[in-house]
Amino acid sequence: MASRWTPLKGRERIWPLVPSRQEDLKAMVAAEMEAGWGREMVVEDPSALESTNSSAFVELFQAAGGIVESYEAQPVQRVDPSNNGRLQRFKDDMAWSWVPTVVVADATDGLFSQELRAEQQQGRFGGGAPLTPNWIWLTEAEDLQDAPAVPWQQLGLQHPARGVAWAEFQQGFKHYTGKAPTLLAGADFDTARLLTLADAAPLPLTADGGIDAMGWLVGPRSEGSRPDLPGL
Repeated sequence: MASRWTPLKGRERIWPLVPSRQEDLKAMVAAEMEAGWGREMVVEDPSALESTNSSAFVELFQAAGGIVESYEAQPVQRVDPSNNGRLQRFKDDMAWSWVPTVVVADATDGLFSQELRAEQQQGRFGGGAPLTPNWIWLTEAEDLQDAPAVPWQQLGLQHPARGVAWAEFQQGFKHYTGKAPTLLAGADFDTARLLTLADAAPLPLTADGGIDAMGWLVGPRSEGSRPDLPGL
């Protein structure tokens, strides 16, 4: 794949087309704080892919001055939706806390998020439900397109972070394929460039003369993520 494209700018260093997921989480935290949502409860379905981002999100949120409420020893509350007792306890915690924002680490059509949605729509979480609490989704941007309309405010990504060379890559990709590139295509291109360099070029050296195994990578630097607030 790499041989089909003209070299991108900055050939002496690679700016990844698809930066770390950390860039997306930073953008979401910044948008949350800007909206004035400085107090939250974070909950995950431990079997959901989204749960892999929960702890990192909490760390970034707390570093930004946010407050995380929890009735557990850990800031992230884990709820298996198939465990009726555990599920009911969390519902009670939500109603008792009147927390203004809940961070949901589950798919929009997941069993756990469906249960929470039904409870809030029936006004069972106190504090002005069903208009509150606000929801923040730790779900990929493309999956949020299928999220149902609700009366409360929700925050999620419009698109994931993209590296500074994305516009140039997108132009070349469209020229050769007639289609816009997906993030998977960008990740494939990043991988191809790394493999090509590993095979064709010696690794850069560190300041003390040792081999810098990651010397071709520079980052993270990206165009950032754009969170949206559909309820605002």
